[in-house]
Parts: sequence; structure tokens; C-alpha cells
Amino acid sequence: MEKKTKLTISGGIAKKSIKNIDKAKNLGKNSVIIEKQTGKFTSRGGSFKSNPSKIKNNFTSNKGTFGKPNYIPKSPPLTSDFERRKLAEQRATKRLKEENENKNKKSIKSNIKKRELKLTVSRALSDEIEARERSLASVKRAREKENKIQSKDLNKESLKPIKRDRLMLTIHVSPHTEFFEEPKFKILVDEGELEIRSYDEYLVAETAVEGSFDTASRKGFRRVAGYIFRENKNSIGQSEKIQMTAPVTVKPDNEGWVLHFVMPSNYDMSQLPVPNNSSILLKKIEAHLAAVIIFSGFTTDAKIQNKTEELKVWLEKQNFKIAGPQQIARYNDPFTLPWRRRNEIIFKVTAGN
Repeated sequence: MEKKTKLTISGGIAKKSIKNIDKAKNLGKNSVIIEKQTGKFTSRGGSFKSNPSKIKNNFTSNKGTFGKPNYIPKSPPLTSDFERRKLAEQRATKRLKEENENKNKKSIKSNIKKRELKLTVSRALSDEIEARERSLASVKRAREKENKIQSKDLNKESLKPIKRDRLMLTIHVSPHTEFFEEPKFKILVDEGELEIRSYDEYLVAETAVEGSFDTASRKGFRRVAGYIFRENKNSIGQSEKIQMTAPVTVKPDNEGWVLHFVMPSNYDMSQLPVPNNSSILLKKIEAHLAAVIIFSGFTTDAKIQNKTEELKVWLEKQNFKIAGPQQIARYNDPFTLPWRRRNEIIFKVTAGN
């Protein structure tokens, strides 16, 4: 006789599948209990309807064994306030994070724009400063050029013959130097840079120095300058300062040189202080005639030689004879610019027959 298998479907409410297995055991070996789950497989107010094809596919009965379902259960809906709050907090956190990221991006863009603006402003300022510096430099060059032209004009004016009183000259007046007292003289012949003068007598303090022209000039100048700046004793045994005069004159003597300062005209030989240095001599220069050539610049050996030859050639035409060695006279301090200096080559002369 063929044995029949009995399938029993129960619609009871079961909370857990494990408990239903226990019930199935009590009902019998050939019975299967299928749990009805509310909210998933039934609608509101509906009844559970079985589908035999699904039951056959999902469950098998083989000598009392229980089949497993092949569907994936969905996540349960949010039923508690805690879960809703948690989800709301996550969404709010995400939204705040996105807003912060957007703000950061905007701030980065604004910083870049500010930096670009600063660079643009700094470039504009640097260009303006550079243009201003160029304009100032051009103005400076123009002023220097103008001053150079003016100095040349002044130099030309200073080289013109100076109209002096033919009766007496005590002060050399130059637009570029101080006023120093000079020996008194009259100008007998005036041809620009070339002159014949008649000097009155005057006093000098002189010293003999060996060496080259430049060495003798420096060494002799320091020695005689010390004399006029209180290295002396007057009639009451005290040191006395003597005013500086012009020119300082150097002339060759044997194998060396003699340098002298002209003494102020308010002294006579008895009133001059006695030098502390025995190598300094006080002398009187008698009245005499002198031929002079005036020039500016440095007193180099080449220039002294050229100017000396020029003066000699001129003297031959003027019917004057040279009566002594040449003298190199300088009227300015060493700090005077070369083109503003006054130098002279002087010869004592006698009138020819």
C-alpha cells in the first residue's frame, strides 16, 4: 500500500523560528510549520495566502528535515525615536561638513585673489618707483651737465687777464679761493696769461729741501707751516700765529730746492718771531722785475717744462733778459679742484738794451 505524506500549514503567530521547530516536533515528524510574519508578507487587514509553487521551491520535506529560505530579509524600518535622531544627526553632520568644505574652497579662492591683488599693486608701485628713479636720475644728469658747463665758463673767466691796479696789488681776488695777501707789484706788460711785473720788496721765511720737486714741496711746506703756526718765539718769548699768505714758491737751488712763504706786510724784519727750527731762514727780497705766465691745473713736471719754454720764447720778443732761476708759485690749497687753481712760473728779469 502506498504511503502518503501529510503536509500541515499552520497560520499561528510565531515570534522566533526556533520555537516553531519545537512545535513542529510535537506535531509530528511529517508536519511543517510556516511562520506568518506581520508587516512583511501581509497588508493591513489582509489574510495570508499560500502559494504552493513557492512552498515547493522554498521548502522540501525529506524524512522530516526542514528546508532553508532562499530570500534575503530587508532591514527593518525605523521604529524608534533614537534611530530617527541618529539618522538626522548623521545627515546634519554631513551637511555641515559639506558647508565647511565649500567655505574653505571659497576662502582659498579669496586668498588667492588677495595675493594676486597685492602682487599687482606691488608691481604697479615698483614700476612707479622705478620710473620716478629714472626721472630723478635724468634730472640729476641734467644738473650735473649744467654745473659742468657753468664750471667751464667760470674756468674760462678765471683764465682771462685780471685787470689790476697798476700802482699796487696786495690781494689776489679769485671767485674760487679765499682772500690771501700777496706781495705788492705793478703790471708793466699784460698779454693775457703773460705779464711783466714790478715787485716791491717783501719778507719771506724759507727752507732748503732735498729730493724731487713733489717731495721737497711737501716736506718744505710742513716745515714752514709749522713756523707760522706757533713753532716760534716772539720778542717776549711767546709763540705767535702768523697769517697765511700767497703764493707758496719753490725754486731749484744747487742739488735741491728752496721753498718760501711770503710774510704779511704788517711785519718788518725786527718784528718777525724767531723760528724754533734752525733750518728756517728769514730773508728780505729786494724790489725787482719779474716775468710771469699764469696757468691752472696740476703742477706736473711736463706742464712746468712746457710753460717755462713758452715764457722764455715770449721774453725774447719782449726784450727782457732772465736774471735768475725759475720759481714755481702756487696760490691754492691742495683741496682746490684742478681747473680752479692758479699757478705761475716766475723769472726775475732785467730790461734789455
